[in-house]
Amino acid sequence: MPVRLTSIVFEAADPAALAYFWTANVEGWHTRAVAGGEVRVVPPEDDGSTVDLAFSPVSVREKTGKNRIHLDLNTWGTHDYQSAREAMPLTGATPVDIGQGELVPWTVLADPAGNEFCLLKPRERYAGAGALAAVVVDCGDPAGLAEFWSAATGWPIVENEPEFAALRAPGPPWGGPFLEFSRVPGRNPEPGPVSLGLESFWAHQHDDDIARLVELGARPIGRTDGAQACSTLADPEGNEFRVVIPVWPPPARS
Repeated sequence: MPVRLTSIVFEAADPAALAYFWTANVEGWHTRAVAGGEVRVVPPEDDGSTVDLAFSPVSVREKTGKNRIHLDLNTWGTHDYQSAREAMPLTGATPVDIGQGELVPWTVLADPAGNEFCLLKPRERYAGAGALAAVVVDCGDPAGLAEFWSAATGWPIVENEPEFAALRAPGPPWGGPFLEFSRVPGRNPEPGPVSLGLESFWAHQHDDDIARLVELGARPIGRTDGAQACSTLADPEGNEFRVVIPVWPPPARS
């Protein structure tokens, strides 16, 4: 049975402060505290996203180059794009040059912890995606990694080209972000502070879920027990991810 892709996880020395930054810059999303000191930035119901942002209080590993995983934020008009581009540095964002040049239809910035993200100019592809347009993974084999993550999550492959592949959550409801895989030959050889967060549908199935992910090509790393128990694995290209064991009843969403 597939596991649910529920979060993009940020390792954070100060989860509340980093969550505050993202709340200020992802339109309509708001914060809530969860178990173990984690803070989440969650979408409103009309956004369409089933994925939130989770800021986990851990000792942040040293950043050694561009993160393998970054977010693309949506805009819905030229004025909206320009206004966000001017406002984000006032909230703590920093312009970043990763060799993108001046003609690309996006602006590259970093949050106060140095995590890169892109502010996109409006485009039809993301018109129904909500505030979070895409989660982008730098990789060596887009098709292969898309096959793994499609099998892991149940999200179908909606694009598959030699340099690029993409998944999207099946509907209804339709909408939400794309999960994209882009071939980047010089990608960072080390996992970064941003990763994918998943959850088993049922606690009693968690061990079977982990065994299935390993059969698909994942590598187990370890397990953490406590307020938010989870298993940590790495996908076929070494990108670490966690699979949370759900609690029942689930915490109230506020």
